[in-house]
Amino acid sequence: MNSGIKKSKIDLILLNTIIFLELLNDWIGRAISWLAIVMVIVTFLVVVLRYGFNTGWIALQESVTYMHAMLFMSSQLVTSLS
Repeated sequence: MNSGIKKSKIDLILLNTIIFLELLNDWIGRAISWLAIVMVIVTFLVVVLRYGFNTGWIALQESVTYMHAMLFMSSQLVTSLS
């Protein structure tokens, strides 16, 4: 009788853990989608600065590279957990 109670508590803990991980996975996926939009805006800004004002920032161009890497690495995580 006592082992049945322990098993149900363990099942409840596991179920809550699964629900938490699913919510975390959903939140990460939504954050990644916003990262893609930010990356497009920064790329547009780099192009406008370079060709419109004949200036540019290397750090801004590198940030697009880092965002691109984060986008692909994080999206792999989200799709593997879905």
